[in-house]
Amino acid sequence: MAYSVTIKTNPTGAKIFLGGSNFGTTPKKLTNLDGNYSMVLKKSGYEDYTAYALSPSDARKTKTFTLTSTTPPSEPTPETYSVTIRTNPSGATILLGSSNYGTTPKTLTGLSGNYSMILRKSDYEDYSSYALSPSDSGKTLTFNLIELPPPEPPEFPKDITRGAYTITVDNATQEVQAKEFLGIEPPGDDLDTWLSRRDLAGLTEWKNYWTDIFSSVGMSYWISFVEDKFEEYKSQLQQRVETVIQGLTRTGIRAVPLNTEELIELFYTLYNPGELAKGGIAETQK
Repeated sequence: MAYSVTIKTNPTGAKIFLGGSNFGTTPKKLTNLDGNYSMVLKKSGYEDYTAYALSPSDARKTKTFTLTSTTPPSEPTPETYSVTIRTNPSGATILLGSSNYGTTPKTLTGLSGNYSMILRKSDYEDYSSYALSPSDSGKTLTFNLIELPPPEPPEFPKDITRGAYTITVDNATQEVQAKEFLGIEPPGDDLDTWLSRRDLAGLTEWKNYWTDIFSSVGMSYWISFVEDKFEEYKSQLQQRVETVIQGLTRTGIRAVPLNTEELIELFYTLYNPGELAKGGIAETQK
């Protein structure tokens, strides 16, 4: 016996297939049906509905089926907000996340959600202890920036001074040598006093020592100073010797300056009188 049934869908406009045949679109009253039918409801953007089969028991009924969309629901548009940022002093760069939003004072608009905020200004500490959120909507926020302490002056170069002499050094090694050279560390006589008490051998040893030291620590520009000082005090020493010799000569004593080798021979002969027969002193004085 033939029967009829009305097919509706939510939403409407789905195609009705019974056993592979297209029976139109919903809503639709199907008539002259006979027996059982596998039914498929198709609509673009929705999953096929295949969970129901028509049968004579559906005669004169209205069947409604809800289709499942294959398009995910759109996200709701988030609400935006605005907030005004001020700093004391002004002119700080506003960073939200990794984006630069300009400098204070500034009204930020179109914000959505939470933001980590950094306020940055040259010579001041970064301010990063506040996060913006929708609860700040319409507010004016003021932040006090902390000024950085002035940078420490560089340790080098520095001047090492004692008396009339100043040595500019570029590192700690040079500083140690400069202080020793001027008699600062370890404590001692000033340079001129120390040099004035040296004999020629002492002056020569001093010149050779400091020439090597200054060359090894990158202070070769002081070598010429050492050489000049050596010549200065060598000349003073020679002048003192000449003064003594002239004084002795006026008293009738003949005086002759001896070098190191000659002094050694003299004292050796004095303590070894037998050498006099060999003319050692005479040979030394020639």
